[in-house]
Amino acid sequence: MLDGWPIIARFVLGGFLAAIGAVVVPMAGYILKDAWDAWKAKSQPATSTSQPVQGPAALLFKCDLAKLPSTVPASGQVFTMDIISKQEVGAEAWGLGTRHGQPGEKWEWFKEREISLVSRCDITNYADFPIFNVVMVFKQEFRAAVVPKDNPASTVSGDVVDASDRTVVIDNIDAKSTFSFYAYSQSRHFVAVEIPKEVTYLRAGGETRESAKILPGFLAGMSFSPRTDNSGPETPPAGVTVH
Repeated sequence: MLDGWPIIARFVLGGFLAAIGAVVVPMAGYILKDAWDAWKAKSQPATSTSQPVQGPAALLFKCDLAKLPSTVPASGQVFTMDIISKQEVGAEAWGLGTRHGQPGEKWEWFKEREISLVSRCDITNYADFPIFNVVMVFKQEFRAAVVPKDNPASTVSGDVVDASDRTVVIDNIDAKSTFSFYAYSQSRHFVAVEIPKEVTYLRAGGETRESAKILPGFLAGMSFSPRTDNSGPETPPAGVTVH
């Protein structure tokens, strides 16, 4: 009987060790796998789950010859850039003017004369997001209108008599939308207006101003001839608010 105990003991001990192995080996495998995953996660660059910030807005600015609208548009208003030098009126122009009316109503602009050169300027925001408090600066240069002695019937551009920066602020330009205004001169000088090369703006909910380059259209500026009557500016038409 005693001779059989070693065999039984080896059988029982073997079964016990096998049972322990059945638990320990898989557990060790899980521990090693967790350690491997942790090392692998640390060795790889972290990725952000937040949405990537979009780049600056893509803006196109173009000006074309046009006429002042004779009928109030559906929006009930138009924006204007009435150009005049500080030398002529004693104050520097700022921003844009706004003329309001009833949609479809007929409009008259100036009683004494028709504005000969008008540019319609369109600023298009091609970004997928709206921009707010859009600030741009136009450089204006005024040159004297000179009558040559050898050709008194003509007028040519002379020396610079005034130069200024005109700041324009636009409340907002929606995504994939265009903001428009009409520019004209009431100056007795030749005028050149340079289109800004960049603007600054805010995004929705943002507090930090961003800047974006402006893509110029075919014309990178505007030029205006002197008033033909060579007089001072007329009173703005009724309904025009000048800033």
